[in-house]
Amino acid sequence: MERILTSVRRKGVFLRDWVSTQGLRSLVLAVLFFLLGHASFLVSVQNVMVSPVLFAPVGIALAMAIRYGKGIWPGVFVGQFFLVLSRDLPVLTCFSIGATESMDVVLVAVLVRRLGIDPQLKRAKDLGLLFLIVLEPFGSLSGNLALYLGGMIANTPEFVRSTTFWWLGNVMTQMTVTPLLLLALTRRKRYPELADDLLRNLLLLLPTTLISYFLNQRFDFPSIWIIYVPAVVLIAIWRGLAAACISSILLATFALYITNRSMGPFFSNGQAHILDMNVFILGLTITGEFLAIMMEQISQQNLTEKKLEIQYRKKLEEKLQSSLAASAIAHEINQPLSLILLESHMALERKVDMRRAIEIIASEAKRVVRTIDKMKALMRNVETAHVSVDLTNVVRSTLLYTKGLVLRNAIEVSLTGLEKQILIEGDEAQLQLAFTNLIRNSVEAFAYWDPLEERPRKISISVSQTQGMVELTFADSGPGWPDGKIKNGIIPYTTKSTGSGLGLFIVRTAIENHHGTVTFGSSSLGGTEIKITLPSGEPSF
Repeated sequence: MERILTSVRRKGVFLRDWVSTQGLRSLVLAVLFFLLGHASFLVSVQNVMVSPVLFAPVGIALAMAIRYGKGIWPGVFVGQFFLVLSRDLPVLTCFSIGATESMDVVLVAVLVRRLGIDPQLKRAKDLGLLFLIVLEPFGSLSGNLALYLGGMIANTPEFVRSTTFWWLGNVMTQMTVTPLLLLALTRRKRYPELADDLLRNLLLLLPTTLISYFLNQRFDFPSIWIIYVPAVVLIAIWRGLAAACISSILLATFALYITNRSMGPFFSNGQAHILDMNVFILGLTITGEFLAIMMEQISQQNLTEKKLEIQYRKKLEEKLQSSLAASAIAHEINQPLSLILLESHMALERKVDMRRAIEIIASEAKRVVRTIDKMKALMRNVETAHVSVDLTNVVRSTLLYTKGLVLRNAIEVSLTGLEKQILIEGDEAQLQLAFTNLIRNSVEAFAYWDPLEERPRKISISVSQTQGMVELTFADSGPGWPDGKIKNGIIPYTTKSTGSGLGLFIVRTAIENHHGTVTFGSSSLGGTEIKITLPSGEPSF
C-alpha cells in the first residue's frame, strides 16, 4: 500500500511539474498546429491527401521540441489528431497519424540533443547535422501507412507517391520554418529584426515573381524560375540565415499560390509538377541557408581575429609602457648618479674638498629621490588630483632649475607673456618635469649641432591665453627637425643619433595627463618649435 501511495505521489509531482513547465507550451503548440495546419491546406495543391508542400506546424513543432525538450509531444499529438479529424478521417486513423507525428518530433529532438547541435545554429556543422536528421522518413512513412491501412490510399503506387510528397514537405518545412523559429526562440534574432527581414524579402521577391510570371506568360519560358536563384543568394549573403529562411518560405508560398491557380513554371499541360517544385525550392533553400551561415562564420571569425589582434596590441602597448617607464626613470636619474659617482671618485682620491663633495652628493641624491617620485606620478597614467597652478610660475621655476645648464652652454632665453598670472588645473611636479626635458633637449641639440659655439644660441618661451585654452610655445635656434621627421605635427621619436626619445615621451605623457596636446614644428628662430595647448583653469564669464 505504501509503495502504491509513493508511486501516486511521484506521478502527481511529475504531472504538476509538467503542467507548470511544458503544459502551457503544449497547449499553445496544439492550437498552432491545428490553425496553421488548415492555413497550409489552403495554399496546397491537392494532388494527394494531407501533403502540402509547406506544412508549417511540423517546423514549429520541431523547433519547440529542440528548444524546450521532448516533453511538448502531447501538443503535437493533440494538434495533429484534431487537424486530421476535422478533415473527416476515421478516429483510429487520426489517432495513428497523431501518434506517429508526435513520435517523429520526439525522435528528431532526441537526435539533435545527442549530436550536440547548437539550437542557435551558429555553425555550418549544426545546420548540416540538422538537415541530415530531418531527412529521416519515419513520420511520413508511418502517417501514410496509417492512411493505407485505413483505406484512404487505394494502391501501392499512390502510397509511394503520397509518402514521397509528405516526406519532401516535412523536410522542406523543417529546413525553413525550424531554423527561423530557433533563431527567434534562442533570442539570436529579435522579432523586429525578423520583421525587417520579411519586409526586405518582400521588396526583392515580389518584383522577381512578377517578372517571372510576365516572362513565362508572354514568351512561354518555363525555366524562368531560375531568376529566383540570384535573388535568394543575394538575400542570404546580405541579411543572413533568418532572411534566407524567410525568402524560402515566401518563395514556396508564391509558387504554391500560382500553381494552385494553374499558372506559373510548375504548371504545364494541365498538370501541377509538385515534385519539381519541391526539389527546386528545397535545393535553393539549402543553398541559401548554408551560404548565409558560412558568411556569418567568416564574419565572426574575422571579428574574433580582430579582437585578438586588439588584445595582443594592448598587451604589447602595456609592456612597452612599462619598459618606457623604467627607461625614463633611468634616463632621468642617470645625470645625478653620474655626478654622485664622479664626486665620490674625486673625494676618494683627495682631489676635492671632502665637505663640498659630500654636499654635492647629498644634493644630487635628493634630486634622484625627487625625480623618482615625479616619475611615479607621471607613469601611473591615471587622473591625478589636480589643483590650481600658476603656469607662469611653473615656467619660471623650471628656468631657475635649469639656469646652470643654460648658462654653461651660453644660451640666451627670452620670455613672452609671463608678466601676469595664468591659472590652470594641473600637477606642478609633472609640468616642471616636462618643461625641464624640453629645455634640456634644446641644450643637448645645441651641443651636438654646434659644439664650438660658433652660432647664436637662443631659446624663446611664450605663453598666450584665448577662449579657455592656454598655449605655451618653446622655440630655439638650433638645428631643427630633419626632413621627414614631422608628420601632421607629430614626431614619434628622437632626432639625435644617440637619443632614446624618452624625453619627448615624458613630455607627451605629462601633457596628456593634463588633457592637453603637443605639436611639433619649425620656429621663426630657425630651429624647432614645440607647442603645448592646455585647458585654462580660470573661470570664463
